[in-house]
Amino acid sequence: MSDDLDDIDPDDIELPPSFDPRAVPMSWTVLSEYRRSPAHARYKAERGRTDEGTLAMKLGRGFHAVALEQPYAVYSETKQRRGKVWDAFKAAHAGMPILTPGEHAKAFAMAHALHSNRDAERLIYGDGVIREGLIEWVRDGRAMTSHVDFRKPGVYLGDLKGVKTAEPGRYQYAGLRDGHHAQVKLYEEADAYQFGRDVDDEIPLYLVTIENSEPFCVVVWELDAFARDSAKKMIARWWERMKSCEAANHWPGYSQAICQFTADDPETTEGFSLAEPRERPTEDDEEQAA
Repeated sequence: MSDDLDDIDPDDIELPPSFDPRAVPMSWTVLSEYRRSPAHARYKAERGRTDEGTLAMKLGRGFHAVALEQPYAVYSETKQRRGKVWDAFKAAHAGMPILTPGEHAKAFAMAHALHSNRDAERLIYGDGVIREGLIEWVRDGRAMTSHVDFRKPGVYLGDLKGVKTAEPGRYQYAGLRDGHHAQVKLYEEADAYQFGRDVDDEIPLYLVTIENSEPFCVVVWELDAFARDSAKKMIARWWERMKSCEAANHWPGYSQAICQFTADDPETTEGFSLAEPRERPTEDDEEQAA
């Protein structure tokens, strides 16, 4: 350890201010993080909706803005996003997704693919459809905000997903794992709250998936009864975890107990052995396993 660090007095360290997630409305973005851990949910709530996150998330926000006809900006002054020119451009377009010319061209091509799909075009761009609409509502006494990609209020609603694969039989695995069906089910609750209708008075729920590589294939999905039931149970699990954490003002990580690190016994199984390293699975192996 360096001498400089040894000389630091812990009492002189200014800790970041404490953040209480109960101080901000709950959203799907935060609630869905409870599938990972309460610590992830708290972190997401503190960063807020303005957090662009990974490069994939930045590109996703840009595509959504183009496809859903929301404000965005194209930065073409330089390839490097730093310096005075970049800082001034970012300040002038605060809150907007900022795309490079190449990213904008790709987003525009993906939006064109949506228009070329009859069902996607009707659901997203039809008469009376609200795109990227905000609903402020209350669930179980908890303030909520929901940004719905597209909806015809009281008639149907859905979410737009840029995905690696939209192929039937493969997308469902990732969609169920990440709770895409639960997301639109929660949005249905928001729509019902806004119009004062019974939440059990169901409306059609859709997921419009578009692959993020050419030829930008589009597949439209409608939730069936089994997907709706699965979504309800998923939301209930995460909601109960959220309530417990908020009541205790405690947001732990993955586990609060010591976890057992184990491996197959090479003497009794044909499984993985530390003494006999196996080759890493290929991309084809992973795809078959998925």
